[in-house]
Amino acid sequence: MPKMRTLIAAVIVLSLLSPAFSQTESKVKIDPALFVYLKECRAIMRAVGNDIWKGWDLAKTPILFYRPHVQDILIAYPHQPAGFQVLTGFNPLGGETIYYRDGTTFIEYDGQNTVTDIDGVKTLVVADTFSNQRNQLNGVLLGRDKDFAQTWLENWNFLPNDPYAQMAMILHEGFHAFQAAQAPDKGPNETAAIDYPLLDPTNNSSWALEAALMRDALLSESRDTRAAKIRELVAVRTERRAALKKEAVDYEDLTEYLEGLAKYIEFRFLKEAQALEPDPRLFFINGFYGFGPKLKETSDKTIKQIKDIIAASIDMTGNKFGVGPLRFRLYSSGAALALLLDDVAADWKADIFKGGVYLFDKLKKAVPLSAAEQASLVSQAKNEYGYETLFKEKRRFEEEGRKVLDDKLRNILETRDTLVVLDFSDLGGIIGMAFTPFGVSKVAENLTIYDMVPLAGRFANRAEFRFAKVIPVLVDKAAKQMKFVVKTKPSNIEAQKGNEIKIEEFSLTGSRYEVKSTGNKVLVKLLK
Repeated sequence: MPKMRTLIAAVIVLSLLSPAFSQTESKVKIDPALFVYLKECRAIMRAVGNDIWKGWDLAKTPILFYRPHVQDILIAYPHQPAGFQVLTGFNPLGGETIYYRDGTTFIEYDGQNTVTDIDGVKTLVVADTFSNQRNQLNGVLLGRDKDFAQTWLENWNFLPNDPYAQMAMILHEGFHAFQAAQAPDKGPNETAAIDYPLLDPTNNSSWALEAALMRDALLSESRDTRAAKIRELVAVRTERRAALKKEAVDYEDLTEYLEGLAKYIEFRFLKEAQALEPDPRLFFINGFYGFGPKLKETSDKTIKQIKDIIAASIDMTGNKFGVGPLRFRLYSSGAALALLLDDVAADWKADIFKGGVYLFDKLKKAVPLSAAEQASLVSQAKNEYGYETLFKEKRRFEEEGRKVLDDKLRNILETRDTLVVLDFSDLGGIIGMAFTPFGVSKVAENLTIYDMVPLAGRFANRAEFRFAKVIPVLVDKAAKQMKFVVKTKPSNIEAQKGNEIKIEEFSLTGSRYEVKSTGNKVLVKLLK
């Protein structure tokens, strides 16, 4: 059968390369494979959408494909925005209306796969294949050590995202648009993650127990074994969360609802699409080997990885002591909870979009435990999975993390380059900030470092700041100051005039200020 699929694909591609086709002008500047992925995702949802999530129609989801500063393409969008044209000539989606514009893009940074408002419309955003690749190259070659980068290159990891991950991502982010329509105000406050006990060995060792229990429950083919593992999981998790502050529990619940459900959609795709025939054109994309056994293999491999992701025992971001591992942990734990609910509470989706309704609460309701049962099951799980060893590992993790975070702080405060101190204490604070949670590290009480993407934001007096490149920025909430290092000389900053500062690394607009420098330290005091 695979040979027949390949033959059909070859016939299709040859027909596309006929003289008539080659004379059709193409205005598409992003990777055309994205349109093939989108068509396949829509086809999957038409075929098995009710088994993935009943009531969600991906075909109605507005979509933005973009390559920064090159092209925006809008699909299934309700109107033609200013500055956009209707795509003519080659149209990868046949007769469907597509809008595009060149040069200017809504998003200026690489690799942003998300949901955003465009003219008031919740829109799925998918970065161009090579924008994602450039983002990865930048993070690895410039942000990681030489040995890691060399191994990464030798293993061909610089190739564009594999087709299965790309389709899963489209479905993941598309579901976020559906979530936003169903429950627009239900989601985590990302600043709450900063105060989460990221390095606490007791919390982290219990998370490691949960990780092992989730993996074993999901991989077991025995219903009795799954039921037993779920009971242990409920006991361990209930005990762990009883020691957390309410804000931390709320952050877990809301992130598992938001990101965990979208990750769950990925798993459902890997299961429900196994019996489908893929679009033959997918076989001409590097790394695509069909559905069937390949999707089963991918699903099993991903579930096995859940343990390490939830236990935070692997470095997925290059910032393993920051918020990033917590975010990845909750993506996976939320998906695992949803998959387990499929097993023990078939109607769990009925009210999940309602306020105050969360995945773990539903699991606890489906698997009630007495206090005595909970204590016994916690003891059983700790003995079974070697809790004492896990605790020692997490204690070493805490010690290593403290050292790394201290070094990050020292690299800013003790620099030989120009240290800029931006004092906004007279302005009342920061009222909005654009950052990635994966680049947030709490180094001490009220001291947080932001990196991984260029930081931007606005102060209470409406003045705006924007970094032109990725620079670690230390925010001191108590002193109301930002501290960061630049190569620009202090004299060039002192020479700035008016209500703005524009240097190579940083810009500030909309506020009066005073500048004083001592040695390599520049104090910029923002004035009302």
